[in-house]
Amino acid sequence: MHEPALDSLYDTIPGCAPLVYALPRDTWVKKRGLTLEGREAVYISMRRVPRPEEMERVRYYARRVRHILYGPYCFDFGPHTRSLQFSPTVLRAFTHCVQADAKGPLLPRLQSLQFVPALYGADPEEYYYHAAVLFGPNLRKVHVQYTALPPSASGSDQSPSPEPFGCFLSALGEKVPKLRHLSTSNAGRWTDATAHVLALGASKFHHLTTFKTFTQPLEPRALFHLASLPSLRVIGAQLDHRFDEEMLSFFNPVRRRAGRSFHGLVELRLDHDDFVQLPRTVIRAVQSFRLHCVHVRIRRGITRAEHIRELFKTLAGSDACAVIHTVRLELGDLMYNIATLQDVVSGETLAPLYALKRLSHLSLHVKGPVTITDEDLSDAASAWPQLTHLHLEPGYRVSPLDGVVFKPSATFAGLVTLARGCPLLEHLGVAINPHTAALPDARGTADLRMRPGRGVLHRALRRLDIGLSPLEEGKDVLFAAALSDVFPGLQYIGDHWRYVPTQPMVDGAARARREAYAKRWGNVRRLFPTLVQVRVQERR
Repeated sequence: MHEPALDSLYDTIPGCAPLVYALPRDTWVKKRGLTLEGREAVYISMRRVPRPEEMERVRYYARRVRHILYGPYCFDFGPHTRSLQFSPTVLRAFTHCVQADAKGPLLPRLQSLQFVPALYGADPEEYYYHAAVLFGPNLRKVHVQYTALPPSASGSDQSPSPEPFGCFLSALGEKVPKLRHLSTSNAGRWTDATAHVLALGASKFHHLTTFKTFTQPLEPRALFHLASLPSLRVIGAQLDHRFDEEMLSFFNPVRRRAGRSFHGLVELRLDHDDFVQLPRTVIRAVQSFRLHCVHVRIRRGITRAEHIRELFKTLAGSDACAVIHTVRLELGDLMYNIATLQDVVSGETLAPLYALKRLSHLSLHVKGPVTITDEDLSDAASAWPQLTHLHLEPGYRVSPLDGVVFKPSATFAGLVTLARGCPLLEHLGVAINPHTAALPDARGTADLRMRPGRGVLHRALRRLDIGLSPLEEGKDVLFAAALSDVFPGLQYIGDHWRYVPTQPMVDGAARARREAYAKRWGNVRRLFPTLVQVRVQERR
């Protein structure tokens, strides 16, 4: 086979198993089992250590490999190839051969590595001890999954030792000091000791541009190190339970050294279990004029509207105020007065964000009512002309038992105002009150000024999520006609009434009301395509 063809064929491989196939058949054996996700897999393990002349064939193909991916996610390959997994005996044998022949790295051109130990027939810790044989001088991107047997499977009541995982990170830092991308995931019990090992490992890299830990809590010392990296562009981390105001006082502007706090950051994602104030403290420390995207997620804690507003004020006052274009918040329960519906998220909460003139994506998910008025939508249209995505939690219901919702204040007129000011808007999620003002009947009306949109035609909008907006009887046809007049490009009109869970204690009237709302919005979806075609004929 010609060299270019081989280079292309071995450019990307699912794990190390394809390299083992280059060895004589008597050196390895395969067995069937299951992956971590429960998929069928073929596990390759070594019967003996290959001889030097046998390893020459492996090196012949290995020098062409640039990317090693986790097999089940290699969708460009066939099912059998994706199912290939390798045991730690493969890494142990390769390590022995590479050390014996002294011919340099096994994978000299490798650029990216997804390292996911298997759990079939071997202790996953063995993988980490011998993984260094895969590291080469050109390696720049690594994803490693922390995998450990649960105490019940390992025969011990104690948590697994993080030492093998630390050995992996230490060897990676020693052999690939200029690593650019490092991400980790978790398939074992994550402890404080493991977080400590990750923090020590992260401190060995001084040229990272991307660091992501996904669901693994990151201890403060690791964040402090990352803050000092001038090359860091993207960080995604979950702050662990040891983060508190005292620990984060490191980021106080008086104490931190000038130019030493995330000054090249472009994308920031922070998760915490309880408090939105802690991610806000980190955001306040970011000294970057290039920050484009901010994503904050609070998993379980209770949030107040004033805390959300303070977070937005921090973003508005940041060095990157002029360039931030994406803000995503996923928050827990909102604390508010359920009797008077005070202290809810409102236009006043969002007001600080009006300073972000380049904002194109705002997504707010919170377990509490969001009160948006037509005036708020008008302000948003004036402040964010480049807006493409606006989602303001339209699906919250006050009572899970009777399905009562906080009645929205925004009307169709507000949607028209937003459409006029945001011509690029593609996704809109906001609760509306379709019956607060009478919709003019657009059927058979040729004068655009008498139409619901007053002549506004917005073709960019593709998705409209109105959540638990109540639609009264007789308004379904009128509302479908109004939507077709202003938003003919809509491909999805979604409501949440279909997904409200049925509770045994719900009375018949409440259940019937929910079913009626769902049916009316279903009629809107059904009528909309036909009415769009009618609009096309009318405009000719």
